[in-house]
Amino acid sequence: MHSSSTPYDLRHLELLIARVLRGKYFPHGVFPEARSRGGASWVWKSLLKGREI
Repeated sequence: MHSSSTPYDLRHLELLIARVLRGKYFPHGVFPEARSRGGASWVWKSLLKGREI
C-alpha cells in the first residue's frame, strides 16, 4: 500500500542519508575519490569496501 501522504518514504530517507554521508566524509570531493578516516562508521567503511567490487 502506498500513500502519497506518508511523511517519510524511502526515497526521501535515501536522499537524507546521502546528504549526511557526503557532508561528513567527502564535502569537497566525489565518492570515487573518498577515503576512509579514523572514526568512520561501519556504514561508511562498508560503502568504501563495496566500491571495490
